Amino acid sequence: MADTKRTLNKYLKDTLTPQLKEKGLLNGEAEHKGIKYHYWESTSGEKLCYGFLKSIFVVSITGEKTFNAVIDTYKRENSSLRKNRSFKRIKRLLGYKTGSLGYLNFKLFLEQSSLPFLLSAAPKGELLKLSGITSLEGIGYYSFVEKEGFKERLFMATEKHPKGLLKIVLSHPPRRMHSPAYIPRRIKNLTIFTFEDPPDLWEEIDDLLSTTLAKKSYQRFKEVLSAAEKGLNFSLQEDLLECLGNELAMGTDITTLLPLSGKLTPQTILARLPLILLFKVENQKRLSRTMDRALSLATLTLNALSKEEMYGDHALKYMELELADKKISPGFAFVGDFLVIGNDRSVVREAIDAYDRGEGIDSAPDFSLVRKNLFRSATWFSYSDTKEIFKAVIPHLPTGTGENEFDWQAELTKAAERLFGTGIVAVPTRQGIRLQAYSSVGLSASRLIIAAPLSKRLPLKFFPVFPKAKSEPSASPRQ
Repeated sequence: MADTKRTLNKYLKDTLTPQLKEKGLLNGEAEHKGIKYHYWESTSGEKLCYGFLKSIFVVSITGEKTFNAVIDTYKRENSSLRKNRSFKRIKRLLGYKTGSLGYLNFKLFLEQSSLPFLLSAAPKGELLKLSGITSLEGIGYYSFVEKEGFKERLFMATEKHPKGLLKIVLSHPPRRMHSPAYIPRRIKNLTIFTFEDPPDLWEEIDDLLSTTLAKKSYQRFKEVLSAAEKGLNFSLQEDLLECLGNELAMGTDITTLLPLSGKLTPQTILARLPLILLFKVENQKRLSRTMDRALSLATLTLNALSKEEMYGDHALKYMELELADKKISPGFAFVGDFLVIGNDRSVVREAIDAYDRGEGIDSAPDFSLVRKNLFRSATWFSYSDTKEIFKAVIPHLPTGTGENEFDWQAELTKAAERLFGTGIVAVPTRQGIRLQAYSSVGLSASRLIIAAPLSKRLPLKFFPVFPKAKSEPSASPRQ
């Protein structure tokens, strides 16, 4: 420990402090109750304080008052977080043993931040009431190494009787997800939602709006909805909600946007990015009529051509149009238990092949590795193929030809071979929302690694890829 302290102090003194001084920050020393610590002060007066309390390195980004409070707690003059009821509850719900632990007292955060003020800026604080975030008690985070990668947990603990949209989210039981069998393997970013049957969900949302919004606001909402239904000769309840099931999936491949050159407009993104939507279907006959009408309206509005083809045993309907100097053909088909919609009919064809041949993303090795390390039933699931995204990014990075330039391509090529995908699931429980993640480098690092090459600022060596470690038992979703 003494060597670590010396190394860290040397780095702070000899490397970081001179760099910060060059940027106009002042370095100084303070003392509170016999304990000395250091600070950096900006020209506008903000202070970042740091120092050691025995073997613990403490940093305060909110100045001396916070650092002094930590010293008081260290000297047992303040009550420590260890005795806090909310902290103890969340730590237990996370199943914490060893590893990284984070905690946010959300009630206190709301009281001291400007978030409630911003949300209540809506008429009569409607947004604040609708969200139900005032029902959140605290948020806990737990990270540890398991098998080949990182496992992370986040728990959003709620009050006994949550309100607003949060109450609706917690009332939906986790479900098994079936849409990955329809997703083409080339899709690198996937998000899936499960929920109550859409008619029941809509009834819950409508009840919430009627009791939360001001009377005039709710009446206006109903009038606009009614006018839209009459104008389109369409019933939201009968022609759509009652036709749909309880699963929705969205997939894409962000690497098709590379190289990031020129201005990315919504039109160019739609033309270059493969997009696929899947809706579970309960009444295909009625939903087919709704989709035919939607396609006719779209072709009329966009002055496009409507066409139909048989792809295998599936009727694929689409329209042809030109977008950002590229011809695309958005279309849809009913495949198995799902309605598949793509921004180009080639994507729909791939989904049909994936399902008919049993070659969906659920059978891909990387996806399977991530999925088997997460809760099987959930209300939300997100997946990114980190390794393949890296491989696509690498050729567009600097090679480090200069003597002091960082060689992005060389470093990322080495690291990419040890990466695998990133997956996150959300599971509602009686006490809050449990999120679980599994990845090769941790959620925060995986996002920073992707962001760093694009900004050309942070070298990869700050985000090491961890080797295998002994497994730690996982908690059940209902722990």
